Amino acid sequence: MARSKPRNKRQTLSKKHSIEKKIGRHNQKMRRLAKKFPEARKKLKKEPGVPHLYPFKEELIHKYENALKKKQEDKIAARDARKNQVKTAESTPNETK
Repeated sequence: MARSKPRNKRQTLSKKHSIEKKIGRHNQKMRRLAKKFPEARKKLKKEPGVPHLYPFKEELIHKYENALKKKQEDKIAARDARKNQVKTAESTPNETK
């Protein structure tokens, strides 16, 4: 038979405190690793805020948008190149001696 579920969610204080300790140790470990490997964390890229009264605001915005488009196109081109490279590697038989 399946084990029945408890009627309430009360827990002893010793269990509660042990869970809190485990959570604290885990969070401390995560903070330590974050300090050790800062490049593992993703940095959110902010969109540059352009003041309304900036003299060449439109040019700056277009320049930023073009840079984003170029970056995305380069990313897609690199991905396609990798796919083609894998396809050619799969299609050519391996030479064994």
